[in-house]
Amino acid sequence: MSSSPQFPRIPRGQRTLTTRQTKLVYNLSKGMTLEQAGIASGYSKRSAAQCAFQALEAIREKMPQILDKAGLTDYALVERYLKPALEAQETEFAKFEGQITDSRDVIAWGPRLQALDMAFNLKGSYAPKETHNLVAGIVQLNVQEVKSAEDTLRILQATED
Repeated sequence: MSSSPQFPRIPRGQRTLTTRQTKLVYNLSKGMTLEQAGIASGYSKRSAAQCAFQALEAIREKMPQILDKAGLTDYALVERYLKPALEAQETEFAKFEGQITDSRDVIAWGPRLQALDMAFNLKGSYAPKETHNLVAGIVQLNVQEVKSAEDTLRILQATED
C-alpha cells in the first residue's frame, strides 16, 4: 500500500511553488511520465500533459529564486559545491596477476564536468534548447483550432447572406 507523500507545510506567503507543482516534481521524480505525473498531481485528465508541461516551465522560471531561498545563491554554489567539485580526484589502481601493484590519484573529469553542467543548468545559463515536441504539438493543435474556427465563421457568414 502506497501512502501519499507528506510535503512540508510552508506558510502561504513564503511558498515558491504551488502544491500541484510540488506534487508534479515529486511524481516525476518517481519515474512517471509527464501525463501520469500531471494526473497524479491533480490536473485534469483531458489536459494533464499540457498543464504539467506549463507547470514545469513555470518551475524552471522560478528555479533561481528557489535555489537562492534554499541558501544556494550563486556565491554559495561556487564556493561550497562548484570549486570542490572542480578539484575532484579519484584513485586509479594497477593490478598484476590479481594483486594491486600501484595506485595513483588522477583528475576525476566526470564529476567535475557534471558539477559544472548541473550548476549552469539550474541557474539557466545555457541558451534555450529547441522547442519541445509537446509544445510543437500544442502549437499545431492551436493552428488547427484557428482554422476550424475560421471555417465555422465562414459558414455562419454565408448563412447570414
